[in-house]
Amino acid sequence: MFESRGAAHSTGSCYLYAMRLLATVTKEDGQFVAQCLDVDVASEGPTVEAALANLQEAVELFLAGNPTAKTLSPIVATIDVKVA
Repeated sequence: MFESRGAAHSTGSCYLYAMRLLATVTKEDGQFVAQCLDVDVASEGPTVEAALANLQEAVELFLAGNPTAKTLSPIVATIDVKVA
């Protein structure tokens, strides 16, 4: 089973999981890169919206191909750095 911040829904003999995962988007070389923080999957697109849509599809395909995959449950924190 998935460890997630989602809910399971039974549809006959199949279980569908609605998962809410964390993602970041950065701009690299003219493209927007979306990275899922909960599973190690990334995608890109010409806009933020396209990158996130592509990431959603990539994560769904990844999880469909890895039914026993677990989410990473990252700890998100800030750090202070000194710049000379």
